[in-house]
Amino acid sequence: MYTKRLIYQHSVSKQLLKRMSDEKYKVAGAWDLDDDNVKEFKEKIKNKLIEIQDGKCAYCELPLQSRNPEIDHISPKGGKRRVLHPECTFLPLNLVYSCHNCNSTICKGQKDIVLSKNGKRNYRKWTFKIVHPYIDDPMDYFEVPISESGEKRVYPVIKRGIDREHKNKAKTTIKMFGLDGEKVLELAKEQLAVRYPEELQSIIEVISSHRPD
Repeated sequence: MYTKRLIYQHSVSKQLLKRMSDEKYKVAGAWDLDDDNVKEFKEKIKNKLIEIQDGKCAYCELPLQSRNPEIDHISPKGGKRRVLHPECTFLPLNLVYSCHNCNSTICKGQKDIVLSKNGKRNYRKWTFKIVHPYIDDPMDYFEVPISESGEKRVYPVIKRGIDREHKNKAKTTIKMFGLDGEKVLELAKEQLAVRYPEELQSIIEVISSHRPD
């Protein structure tokens, strides 16, 4: 999740995973099947993702609760008209909980972030265009500036001294999720709300009660 690597966990039973390995769940449109296996899988994955992501978007780290969260396929599954990576549809390692904005066409949407499968079935061996929430350690790509007071700032920047491959991946991640624009302001407001709740509430009340002459 941007500055924190997600720990791969899921609460899906081996029996259910085995059922989801059936070929009918590896084709375009399988995610939208109205059957009990799909419903159970989605519910268990969603609850686990909320837990391991601390209730924050896997891409921008903003709180999910008020941002219409959605389960996102990191490597997009595609649809019947544009098939992408349907074999990853029910792969827990390919699923995160995302805010609606990060998962919309404005940001990631159905953009194909798989650079190469390297001729391998092992998902962990694939090459990705963005920093992968589970496979990559974000701190290999970003660093968090320290303020004069010694506090970490709310936004990471591209890590100095990294090679071109890491730098391109970091740049693509920042650009795709708009992490150099308005979301930085949103992160700053969230941090202020946590650190200075009373002061912020006082400012809001003053602004709200102000009436121009």
